[in-house]
Amino acid sequence: MPGVYLVIVCHDDESRHKAEALAKTHFSNRFFPRTQVVVIKPDSKYFENQIWKHLENTRHEWSSYDYVGMITYNMENKVRDLTDIKKHIAGVLDGKIQGGDVITMFNIDFVIKTDTNTNKRCTLLQGAKHFHGPYFRMAWNVLLDRLGYTRDYQLEDVENRMPPFFCNYWIARPTWMLKYLEAVKQAMAIMDTDPILIEYLHKNSGYNGRLSKEKLLAMSGKPYYTMHTFILERFPSFFFTYNGAKIVRVGSTMKHTIPIS
Repeated sequence: MPGVYLVIVCHDDESRHKAEALAKTHFSNRFFPRTQVVVIKPDSKYFENQIWKHLENTRHEWSSYDYVGMITYNMENKVRDLTDIKKHIAGVLDGKIQGGDVITMFNIDFVIKTDTNTNKRCTLLQGAKHFHGPYFRMAWNVLLDRLGYTRDYQLEDVENRMPPFFCNYWIARPTWMLKYLEAVKQAMAIMDTDPILIEYLHKNSGYNGRLSKEKLLAMSGKPYYTMHTFILERFPSFFFTYNGAKIVRVGSTMKHTIPIS
């Protein structure tokens, strides 16, 4: 089946209406022949990462498409150039532009402002430590260890090369999506059962979102945003880079400068 099987994630009636409008306005053409709005209630510490279970259960619907992936109802508020992104994907599907195994749509490059007032490239994980604190890296290292990755030169090289993309705004060839679904299912199972990892994951991520402390307590037992969703937000970049997938970042890439620490 030619085209993209796209899931738009929302969390209540209001956001569902926005998702439906987004689908109608931007993703209802031959390049996006199947756009599905999925409501995921904000009742889990994994937030929109609950979508992976949905995609696993519906694999028979999308396995024959060129690409499959997700965005959220508020994509227009996050990306700067949705029209250019759609044109690029259309060019790939028409064979006019070289595609990739994975196409990402919300991309940020980080640089460190050094004490000599020069910019130095900042890796995805260095950026994560800046935003979420040292427990992020501790949780990350434990998760990769439990998944069977050996901390060696190859792993460090992959971590240094991981392209920063966020919000799970990406699509992949179905064969790669199937591989990722198996990997993220295993990762989430470990995140829910490993005692050391659980301790690190339940630390404060430092993210200041819109949910109340009461709502967050109901979701994770903590009155703040935990590390869970931020670990999984970066897991696709690691998985696809480590396994040699061709990642193509489309649209403009935002720049974010991190002060030297």
